[in-house]
Amino acid sequence: MLRYYASLLLFLVTSLNVSAQDLLFNAPCWSNRAYFNPSATGKTSFERNSELQFSGKRQWAGIASSPQLYGLALDFSMNEKNGLGLQIWKQDLGTFSFSTIQVPYSFEAKFSEKLSILLGVSSKVYFINADFTKLSGQQNIDVNLDSYNLNQFDASFGASILYQNKLRIGFFSNNFLVGLDKENLSFGKNVGSNYGLDLSYKLNNSDKIQYIFDSFLRSQTTGNDLVGEFWLRVLAHKYAGGFGYSSNNEVDSFVGLNIGPKLSLRYFYTYNLSPIQQFSSGSHQIGIAYSL
Repeated sequence: MLRYYASLLLFLVTSLNVSAQDLLFNAPCWSNRAYFNPSATGKTSFERNSELQFSGKRQWAGIASSPQLYGLALDFSMNEKNGLGLQIWKQDLGTFSFSTIQVPYSFEAKFSEKLSILLGVSSKVYFINADFTKLSGQQNIDVNLDSYNLNQFDASFGASILYQNKLRIGFFSNNFLVGLDKENLSFGKNVGSNYGLDLSYKLNNSDKIQYIFDSFLRSQTTGNDLVGEFWLRVLAHKYAGGFGYSSNNEVDSFVGLNIGPKLSLRYFYTYNLSPIQQFSSGSHQIGIAYSL
């Protein structure tokens, strides 16, 4: 029993090297693109939009104390050039709690009717809290503290290229300040930093139904490996749906329903192809979005 709790504690403490930025990778990137790439703020799709989204997710349902994620994302298009947002998220993972608050901003520069570039920056504060009194059998572990707290201020940068309102290519760098080696003035030395790109391509221009391909690649916090997801979405006047695949051995799907002109419901289901499927029925996420 002692070996079990010691191994669990070691795993959780090691996870402190992963900021709340990495935890949200469990959700499809396109459903909250501005969180990763601040240049998408106020223009998360190909058109300018203002939306308030509430979402909650249960990761690996069926496993006790599995991660739970919930929070809100606000995207606001101030005008044809500027976007401002607010992101508040919290994830519970047994003894540990990860929270993040960030304010992203974007600016769009139009070079022609077909080409524009968006630049974005996001300030972020994230909190990591641990309550070791939640560990059952903690009397078997020699821990001299009951709680642990870490607060960190950080920043993210991003840029996106939009072409003919059909192709979007984005680049971003998250946890920039954590990843900055201040002594050698180099970037990416800290395991907390990551970078990547996102791409969306609209396969057709029909007003009744649209097919959109999305892909998202991002470095692991170690900076050595890439993880990614690939989606095909179908958007209709009242309904939406799609499926995707994540390189961390997950198959994803979603369905959406527009209730009136401004309110929509979204449900995401993830099936894990790794051995964890023996213990979990999958992951579930529900979202409610309101167009402002």
